[in-house]
Amino acid sequence: MFGDEQLKLKQDLRKLCLGILEDRMENARFAVDEIEDLIQGIGGTSEESDDDYINSKRLELEMLSKRLMDARDELKRLQRMRIEEEFREVGPGAVVMTDEGNFFVAVGLGVIHAQGGAFMGISALAPIYLAMAGKKSGEKFSFREKHYQIRDIF
Repeated sequence: MFGDEQLKLKQDLRKLCLGILEDRMENARFAVDEIEDLIQGIGGTSEESDDDYINSKRLELEMLSKRLMDARDELKRLQRMRIEEEFREVGPGAVVMTDEGNFFVAVGLGVIHAQGGAFMGISALAPIYLAMAGKKSGEKFSFREKHYQIRDIF
C-alpha cells in the first residue's frame, strides 16, 4: 500500500536528482563560458598552433553544449514525472526495492542516498530497466547473470 513514507521517499529522491542535474548544468554553463572567453581572447592571432588549439576548444565546446542540453532535457523529464501515483509494476517514476538493491526509475545518475538507504538512479533506457520493466512485486528478473527478486514497488 502506497503511504506517506513512500511518497516522502520518492519526493526526496526526485529533489536529490534535481539538485544533481542542476549542479551538472551549472558546471557545464561555467565551462562553456570559460571556453568561449578563451576562444575570443585567442581569436586575433593567426598562428597555426593557435588554430589547432582553438579547433580543439571548439570541439570541447560542442561536447559541453550537448551535455548541457542533455541535462536540461533530463531535468524537464524529471520535473514532469508523476511520482505521486502508486505503481503496481515497474515503470518510470517508480521506486523498486529488490533483494539485491533498490532503484529509482527516473534518470541515470548512479547511486543516490536518501533516508538512510542507497538507490540506483536509472533511466527508462537503461538495460537493467528493460530487464525489470513491467514486473510486479514478488516477480524475478535477471541482469548480467545476477538474479533479483522484487520486494516492493511504489
